[in-house]
Amino acid sequence: MRHSDEARSTGSQRGRWRSVTRSQADPWSDSTLVRAAADEPVGATAKADAAVPEAPDAGYRTQLDPVPMDPVSMDPVSMDDVPMDDGSAVVDDFMYPGPPGYPPYGYPGRFGGYNPYLLGGWWLRNFSFFGGVQGFKGPVDNAENGNFGFHEGIAYGGPVGGPWGVGFQAGFQVVHSDFYGTNDATDFGPGDNRNQFFFTAGLFRRALEGGVQWGVAVDTMRDQYYGQADLCQIRTEISFVRPCRGEIGYWGAYGPKGDEMTGLPDPGQLQTWQLDPINQHLFFIRRYFSGGGEGRLWAGFSGGGDGLIGGDLRLPLGTHWALENQFNFLLPRERRGLPGMQKEAWAVRMQLVWYPRRSSRSIRNNRFHPLLNVADNAVFMVDRQ
Repeated sequence: MRHSDEARSTGSQRGRWRSVTRSQADPWSDSTLVRAAADEPVGATAKADAAVPEAPDAGYRTQLDPVPMDPVSMDPVSMDDVPMDDGSAVVDDFMYPGPPGYPPYGYPGRFGGYNPYLLGGWWLRNFSFFGGVQGFKGPVDNAENGNFGFHEGIAYGGPVGGPWGVGFQAGFQVVHSDFYGTNDATDFGPGDNRNQFFFTAGLFRRALEGGVQWGVAVDTMRDQYYGQADLCQIRTEISFVRPCRGEIGYWGAYGPKGDEMTGLPDPGQLQTWQLDPINQHLFFIRRYFSGGGEGRLWAGFSGGGDGLIGGDLRLPLGTHWALENQFNFLLPRERRGLPGMQKEAWAVRMQLVWYPRRSSRSIRNNRFHPLLNVADNAVFMVDRQ
């Protein structure tokens, strides 16, 4: 709650504003205008107001992101009405508490005023770092092995440019499992642990004001198990968004590229297996929570006629941290026993996510935060022939 006198220089700059989820274009699509308005002298407030209509107080020298709001707090709110612990109307660096009985609102997260180097740089605003634990099993394991391990990764999103609000995303993660090896000799040494490398890149458009939201990405995976295989799939998502309430939609994964894995999955028998991504077709419902979290449940079917159920959940923890959980379960159409065990596939993941220069409660209202998660064993399931 530290602000200079310049930040409070004029009441005329304290314009009334509305959430970008209601008929207002994103005021931060051109941060140059906002930062220029902050440097205007007091006598030029009319020019600043004309350049940045309906923007929060430009004198704060901050670029800010909207905090999710319940419908009860959708009415325009003046910055002068924001109460602080000491009774003043100074805006907090990260979160604006709402009036009594209302959820928090505002645009948390500074943009200007940071050291432009290392962890103080603006370039970290759209980065997220994550790591955690996961377990998975699939046809590649031939009903003989389950995998538990740890993972770590990074994701980034940014604007493509143009008037349509399209963003790009890229991410990478590594999964380490089977630390005590398996019963099978592998190309990487008898009983070696299993390592997987996932990469995701794509385009997306978030519908912050409601309407159609979409994303498309290419996922690649290198799996080092009892052999090595490089696979690729295309993942899509499309949904209809109701602001501050949730969305319904569809996401799918389609495998254009498989690979062969040669190794010793059976004792003493050198074999070559064909591995292919499992096509997935899923319909989901996503719910937004007033505290900034969100959850989703899905159900559908695979390209081979198997059933699929799953979901994911994100809960903010403090200012810059969030807890994410996810699971996906493939119910094989084969009968119970060995045939079903060989085709069964599932994955469970739990991870901590760190947003270095954003509030974890406002992530979903960041227009260029990646729409699709970095691929893992839950969304990149593999079949063995």
